Amino acid sequence: LSKIEAGKMIISPQPVDLVNILNEINMLFSENARRKNISLLLDIENNFPPAVLLDEIRIKQVLFNIVGNAVKFTHEGFIKISLMFNSSSSESGELLVLVEDSGIGIPENQKQLIFEAFQQQEGQSTRKYGGTGLGLAISKRLIDKMDGVIEVDSTVGVGSTFIIRLKDIKICEAGMRNNASHDIDPDAIIFEKSTIMIVDDVLSNIEAVENFLISSNLTTITAESGDIALEILNHTTPSLILLDLRMPGTDGFTVAKIVKSKEHLKHIPVIAYTASVFSAGKLEKDENFSNVLFKPVSKRELIGMLTKYLPYESIDNDGLLKNEFLESTEIQYEAIRREKIDYIHSYFFPLWNQIKDTFILFKIEDFNKQLLEYSKENSIEILVKYCQNLSENLITLDLEAIKNDLSNFDTVVKKIQIA
Repeated sequence: LSKIEAGKMIISPQPVDLVNILNEINMLFSENARRKNISLLLDIENNFPPAVLLDEIRIKQVLFNIVGNAVKFTHEGFIKISLMFNSSSSESGELLVLVEDSGIGIPENQKQLIFEAFQQQEGQSTRKYGGTGLGLAISKRLIDKMDGVIEVDSTVGVGSTFIIRLKDIKICEAGMRNNASHDIDPDAIIFEKSTIMIVDDVLSNIEAVENFLISSNLTTITAESGDIALEILNHTTPSLILLDLRMPGTDGFTVAKIVKSKEHLKHIPVIAYTASVFSAGKLEKDENFSNVLFKPVSKRELIGMLTKYLPYESIDNDGLLKNEFLESTEIQYEAIRREKIDYIHSYFFPLWNQIKDTFILFKIEDFNKQLLEYSKENSIEILVKYCQNLSENLITLDLEAIKNDLSNFDTVVKKIQIA
């Protein structure tokens, strides 16, 4: 929240399949809704665009917060998510998202209060609904940053409808968004030994990709400019090049053209790596690129793309986890089995039980931060890896992966105990 208010939050539009995001959110909350006997409904307008230009992570965070809030405050009846697009031209229009519920409702004089940080409506039971939080406050700030409006219409005892309005949203072609395989488990993919080159003038972008590839068996070569990349390619032949388009000096389009003009390099797949959707049309006509990844990229999208061009095998993650743990020492096993495991059960399991079903993002982040610090201090490597993986999924807001991570926490701890 402080980043948004300080103007440090950058909105990065890219082609987004909003229908897919809503299906993902619907699936995520379906079990909680089923337990409360709530009907969770989706109403997608006919001919809704295949993709629209939005910041995927931010809009996902907003929808996640609002739907999660509806599940929290609805005890019977329904929650309905409606998606509409009012075209103002063939290229853009107004996006409308409605989240309607039959929950407890909000008094008229409390409607603006709910969008303030750490505020809750008057008379609301903290014991029943949990403490105050940041979800709706963050959602409003994010929608404001996207030049949109978030409104609420509510009647006490009847329910609430949250309305998101975003104007001048550009329509994109379906093929312009990242086409990651949702069937793969990125943590179960091990590539045959290969080298990929990452070319980007922003160091944090390079580091993000390298972090995703830590356990992939791939070697990375990095270059922070097109000129440096071309110099390296004079004496190195990678298996694939991940190439930023907009860089000082020699840009990505020129680098790709030079690569494809050289006999010893022209066989290398070159993947455009860009935050600019406006380059997509140019890329479609450019035969020097094999494919495109839009920033910010998730681990699933990155690994899914690489599997199209590099040889790999899938492994049994469960078996790998066990084998990694068995490489630890017997002394560590004893220490973990005693006071460390006792502390994990007495301190972290109550926290985990609070977050695994309610799915409140900032609480998940806090749980992960505390667990990571404890695991590092006590050299519990398997939990360090667990936390690092959860961190990656929180950064990209991969909701399905976050849910799986949380579900697996007790299983990971059991593996420590029985090792």
